[in-house]
Amino acid sequence: MTNSPIKFSSQDSNGLKSRWAALEALESVLENRRTINVALNNVAGWKKLKSEDRAFTKLLILETVRHLPEIDQIYSNFLSRPLPRRTHRLKHLLRLGTAQLVFLKTPPHAAVNTTVALAEQLLDQKFKGLANALLRKIARSDARLSPDKSARINTPDWLWKSWCKTYGEENTLKIAQQHLESAPTDLTVAKTSPELASILNAETLESGSLRCRDFGNPTEWWGYADGRWWVQDAAAALPIKLIGDVRGLNVIDLCAAPGGKTAQLAMGGANVISLDSSNVRSETLKANMKRLGLTSNTIISDLRDWEPSITADLVVLDAPCTATGTCRRHPEILRLRGSEDVHKMVKIQKNLLDAGAAMVPNGGTL
Repeated sequence: MTNSPIKFSSQDSNGLKSRWAALEALESVLENRRTINVALNNVAGWKKLKSEDRAFTKLLILETVRHLPEIDQIYSNFLSRPLPRRTHRLKHLLRLGTAQLVFLKTPPHAAVNTTVALAEQLLDQKFKGLANALLRKIARSDARLSPDKSARINTPDWLWKSWCKTYGEENTLKIAQQHLESAPTDLTVAKTSPELASILNAETLESGSLRCRDFGNPTEWWGYADGRWWVQDAAAALPIKLIGDVRGLNVIDLCAAPGGKTAQLAMGGANVISLDSSNVRSETLKANMKRLGLTSNTIISDLRDWEPSITADLVVLDAPCTATGTCRRHPEILRLRGSEDVHKMVKIQKNLLDAGAAMVPNGGTL
């Protein structure tokens, strides 16, 4: 994936390896337009890192991408002249180093030394000195922008204007500031136990979801392996809860993967057909259902080409979208989406909604 992979000696620190993984992932996100999760999973050696190093790597790339325009302005202010053309890797290293110093509050010696060590192996020697001098200047400065300026610069113009038109500028500023905070992880509980919230250091929301603010890999948390809960945003869990009693109903869950709503329906006693067009995502759905001890009939197909063999009492469609509402959890959306994506998605959603509506019999519910 990258142009100059490096080999680590046994003496190289885990800190250096985790930053190399972050560099590879950042390049994949910004140059190949991958999501952060996909980019990290494609990094050689990512899964070999210790749990705490994986957590640091993911946090580093999340915060770098979240604050990318601000980071570029910060380090550019310390340059006497623009960076040479075709120095993308140098730019990415400076971004990661700046993010550590300004947003993660990494000790300066760790942030600077690891960035310089990577520059020494990957770049022309003259850039090693540049990276060292620039990052040391940033470490000695108060470079971070004010909350208002940070919120504005890190929000793309097209999205800012759209929010202002809909919500007004004051509320848009509040939304943008909220998106600069790390997202919590919400869980839907499959097997209730009185100690679950305390063990996970979680808050029980009014809707019944658990909200965890600890950063890390949920697959390593207590109760995951034995199917006590699954990851699902509290807002995403509301539609099925609002439907009410689904026991005995025939339900078709369209665009179902990774299976949060399918799991809710199955846990509520419904007979569920789960339809998704992605082989990979459907396998994730199957694995999640198996872990939770729940069952559904999973079918891989484009819903526009599929006809049900049953009469459905309920059809659920969580149509794909631009996902700008999830940019707090997935900040790469702010860097990879544009206003043109909104118009494209509207047409796709209409086609999917028409196809889903055709599956609903008289008296059924969509």
